[in-house]
Amino acid sequence: MLAFSRTQKLATAPVDVNALVNGMHELLSQTLGPNITVSAELAPRLPAATADANQLELAILNLAINARDAMPDGGTLTITTALAPDDAVMIEVADTGTGVPPDVAARAFDPFFTTKEAGKGTGLGLSQVYGIVRQSGGEVALRSEVGKGTRITMRLRRATDNAVAQSQSDPDLLRARRAEKLLIVDDDPDVREIVGGVLQELGYVVRSAPLPDEGLAIMREFNPDLLILDFAMPGTNGAETAMLARKQRPDLRILFLSGFADTGALEAAVGDAPLLRKPFPAH
Repeated sequence: MLAFSRTQKLATAPVDVNALVNGMHELLSQTLGPNITVSAELAPRLPAATADANQLELAILNLAINARDAMPDGGTLTITTALAPDDAVMIEVADTGTGVPPDVAARAFDPFFTTKEAGKGTGLGLSQVYGIVRQSGGEVALRSEVGKGTRITMRLRRATDNAVAQSQSDPDLLRARRAEKLLIVDDDPDVREIVGGVLQELGYVVRSAPLPDEGLAIMREFNPDLLILDFAMPGTNGAETAMLARKQRPDLRILFLSGFADTGALEAAVGDAPLLRKPFPAH
């Protein structure tokens, strides 16, 4: 919602879009599965775009997951980059899926609008993409044809600075060294999928659960090194789940995720446990 309403803070800088797309290939292949071919058609000598590199990665990952859901029997995901005649840097994500009719396409970027069955999606993925692109000063458009697939085009401003944004962290430090085991408990399937996919790409062994009871059951046989907990969940909340988990494993490390707006109430509930606020960058 912060992305859609353009109130989150983006760290915009010149981004090498081709390098970013190439760097996501393994993550996308793992996330989409063996039935979907990931293809990239990248324009040579593409100038840098003005964007937040981490948020742009998140936008592309969201689009890829939507595309996968539109290709239940498999297909091809193609990411194309190009420089438009008006100097906009274009990124197009296209699938060979089921496509959507015009009335659905017209509402695709609306928050909470989804054609997925209950429990399979929040309807926030495309609205988040819309917010990220618009807040970066760009535009996003969707074209779709039933039975032939969907194309989503992001148009970003060409960067005026030749310097390209680099990660502030040493890439070697971002990768897990001992295949640590992480357990994610979050009732949002998109969060579980995106966060789990990124962590697996970094070398972690990841399990996830939609509800606290299921997560606590997995704990008994999985024995995670870190428990990643959503705070606001139906029934038992994250703080209560943490107490139950600590009864099983008093030494268990816990990280809370939350988009909960009431900062004081949230911090009082989680105590001194680390808290990562949604939305957050992939790295």
